Amino acid sequence: TAALESHKSETAKSFEANQQALEAHKKAAAAEMEGHKKEFDSHKKDAQAALEANKSEFMKNLDAHKQSFESHQKLSAAALEAHKKDVSALTAKIEALKGSA
Repeated sequence: TAALESHKSETAKSFEANQQALEAHKKAAAAEMEGHKKEFDSHKKDAQAALEANKSEFMKNLDAHKQSFESHQKLSAAALEAHKKDVSALTAKIEALKGSA
């Protein structure tokens, strides 16, 4: 029975040591996970900031292209109108010359 008591005592000590090791491991794992979470959150913030900066730059470029296109469209329309007037004037001159010939 002394051997049994000794075995029980050793088993209890071993169990307690395993419990303490498990708790230590849980704490270490939780701390590591918290570190990973903080690192992930930091990367996420950086990525979101970069995305916003890219979006802002894209919108500025898009607006500049739109303004340039609209300006070019106005200039082209004005040039077309001037060309039409020139053609009308030349047509009138041709008709006048035909009439006088």
